[in-house]
Amino acid sequence: VVTALDAVITVAYNKKIPLFVGELDSMKKGAVAASGFDYFDIGYQSGEMAAEILSGKKKPSDIPVEPPESLKLVINKKAAKA
Repeated sequence: VVTALDAVITVAYNKKIPLFVGELDSMKKGAVAASGFDYFDIGYQSGEMAAEILSGKKKPSDIPVEPPESLKLVINKKAAKA
C-alpha cells in the first residue's frame, strides 16, 4: 500500500478520516500517527548480532530471531489539526 499512500492520504484528508500507518517514514507524508519500529534502531540491533558472530562469540545458529527491541508511537500534530 505504500506505493499508493499519497492517494490514500488524500482521500482520508478530504473525508476527514484520521489515517494511522504502521511505518514511521510513511507518517511524514501526512498520516495522523504511526506505530512501528525505527529503521535505525533495527540496524543497530542487527549490528550487535553481527558483531557477536564476527567476533566469534556466537554462531549464527545460536542467535534466536528477535523482535524489535523498541516500538515507537509518533503523532503528526500538523495532520491531526487538519
